[in-house]
Amino acid sequence: TAVKPKAGPTGLLGRFLLPKAIVGLGHEAEAVRAAVFANSQISIDLVLLAIVLHFGGGVENPFLPFFVFHVIVASILLSRQATFFHATLGLVLISFVAIGEYAGILRHYPLGGSWAPGAYRDPALVGAQLFVLGATLYLAAYIGSTIASHLRERERDVVLLSHELTDKANNLEAAYDRVSRMERAKSQYMRKVAHELRGPLGTIQTALKVVLDGLSGELPEK
Repeated sequence: TAVKPKAGPTGLLGRFLLPKAIVGLGHEAEAVRAAVFANSQISIDLVLLAIVLHFGGGVENPFLPFFVFHVIVASILLSRQATFFHATLGLVLISFVAIGEYAGILRHYPLGGSWAPGAYRDPALVGAQLFVLGATLYLAAYIGSTIASHLRERERDVVLLSHELTDKANNLEAAYDRVSRMERAKSQYMRKVAHELRGPLGTIQTALKVVLDGLSGELPEK
């Protein structure tokens, strides 16, 4: 049977960011700080990527699916809900860029190539691009977080089993120390008893030898 983990004071932010499988394994304050750092880093990277894509053609940029990499990293480091948050954030950012360029709020920097001039103002084309990207991000978030969740559960079982084996090893070591002390006490007691009985037994043996050798005269049969 697995050892029951102790729930730690992770707080609301920790419960949102930390995967459930690592809650209760100790060092939760450090884990929350690491999760906050990873969450901030991924969010900043998504914002910077959206800015780069804006100046690189917006929805015309062939590197639009690069948002998926950040979602995969989030699925490895963070909880399922945090992973979907970043998938949503990436979709919202690029949607803001696409809609801003479509509405003329943001300047469009055309890439040319296979994209026709003004294609970024085609609602069907832009909508299709955003739909495909959104489906890709959410699918990556689901698959990545599911795989990571299973791996964390296995890792959690290993950690808990390691803790259990460590506890049992400590208990066995303590029991061995108690047995060793009892063995030493028994040996000391036996040596003391043997020393105390050696004199009386020698006297008894000498007296019996005198009687058995007939030195004390003939004895009645009874």
